[in-house]
Amino acid sequence: MAGGADNWGTLGEPLTDAPSGRLLRLARTRIATLRHAFYEAGAVVPRHRHSCASLVYGVGGPCYETRPQLTADSPGVVKRRQTFHPPGYEHSVGFGAPCHVLAFEFDCADFPIGGGLAWPDRSTVLPAILYNPVWRALLRVSDDQPGAAVEEALAALVTNAARFLARPGPEWLRDVIEHIHGNWQNIQSVNWLARRFGKSPQYLCRAFKAHLGVTIGQYSLLLRLDHARGLLWGTGRSISEIAAETGFADQSHLTRTLARHSARTPGQMRWKASYVKLGIRVPDIN
Repeated sequence: MAGGADNWGTLGEPLTDAPSGRLLRLARTRIATLRHAFYEAGAVVPRHRHSCASLVYGVGGPCYETRPQLTADSPGVVKRRQTFHPPGYEHSVGFGAPCHVLAFEFDCADFPIGGGLAWPDRSTVLPAILYNPVWRALLRVSDDQPGAAVEEALAALVTNAARFLARPGPEWLRDVIEHIHGNWQNIQSVNWLARRFGKSPQYLCRAFKAHLGVTIGQYSLLLRLDHARGLLWGTGRSISEIAAETGFADQSHLTRTLARHSARTPGQMRWKASYVKLGIRVPDIN
């Protein structure tokens, strides 16, 4: 797909010096635009400003962003899987490993949060409960489904993000979520988390479920499934190896879980043909 700043949108066009990146998909609808790019390890997106609101989701990496308010000595911020960026957001991004990035761009006015609240005026990380809607939208685009089906998936994604942002939890709970993301391969027990964050186990579990709608165990499953989807999507590793690496009992366990959450088999998530057609080597994403 042709490059150019207009096509890259909020993703930002990478520097042309190798290593670089490739814009793989661009789908414009009445309510939102989806952009999907693959960046090689070492790719750099220079400082750019977002002209519209966006939900940005990455598979692979890590990737590091630098914002104008950070000092020159700052190592930058490691970006988490999905983030809301407001209009006018300005940053540069570097990629430490191969990474797929999706951007869902929209007008905040089309998706009011409700309750008298506004979309945040700062970059805000979003939880794993929104990862399934991301994949649902991308799968519909990849399957060349009708525009109405794609719009429905995009609208559901943005609406769910707005619903989450309308009920911000306490700072200590956000710290718990961040800790779980950073230790997704070996999440400690509820009792350990309760001691770590100074809460009783019962209160921690109730607050977590009330805020996210799932238990800590269910949230852990969503994280492991998401990493498995990324590996199935962008690497040539065996399904059994991926199942073991992401904490599933075996290949059958991963297959059942994936079918329940994504309505796809592991083989259907590979999508290697996309890279072959575009002359891109299937990357090994960590």
